[in-house]
Amino acid sequence: MIPIKKGSVPRAYTQEIRDFENAVGRSPAWDEIRCKRKVVAALLAEQGGICAYCMSRIEDANALESTRDERAAHVEHLLPQSRSSHGEDIDYHNMVAVCSGERGEGKKALCCDRARGNQELTVNPTRPETLRSIRYRANGRVYSEDPDIDKDLNAVLNLNGEETGLPMNRKAAVDRLFAKFSALGKRGGDRAVRAYCRKRLDALSHPDADGRYVPYVGTLRYFLQRRLER
Repeated sequence: MIPIKKGSVPRAYTQEIRDFENAVGRSPAWDEIRCKRKVVAALLAEQGGICAYCMSRIEDANALESTRDERAAHVEHLLPQSRSSHGEDIDYHNMVAVCSGERGEGKKALCCDRARGNQELTVNPTRPETLRSIRYRANGRVYSEDPDIDKDLNAVLNLNGEETGLPMNRKAAVDRLFAKFSALGKRGGDRAVRAYCRKRLDALSHPDADGRYVPYVGTLRYFLQRRLER
């Protein structure tokens, strides 16, 4: 995961809530909101087009052929709706965009919010302090030295479930990075590798010209920083 900085609430969302309150005399529930697509679009922009939990590429579900596509984005409530008081379920700052959460053969391997259900989480991508203990292994697995957060990553969000393909995808990204280190090292030695790491880290510190992060950007940042610290 990488920290998510929440932006401004979409105007269309604010206006819809205001209009509903004026017409009905109360705040709407999330299920009564009609402009969900605009909310998803705003969340995708904040997150650089990656899932808040697994960092895989996500897109507006309406732009995909099937909403069961693992890239299909939808809204996740950090405080589950089942545990929210009235009004909390429409708090934009309680929302992030996540992938479909359905992966593998027959889309039966669940991760992210689909695996989570209504369980409470300690880890929270909108609270950077909860991400500082997260580490990655070269085999693509993610873990934390904090037992509560490690439980979130493994048991609750299932980010290490082999059937989801996530560890394999992270490993592939790490393997490509290590291959780059090796090639640069052979040509220019440690200095060339370190220069590349600094340049790449700077590039990965913000979205690209299209407003997107590369998938698994947090994993790549971790290993680039580790290489610089050697």
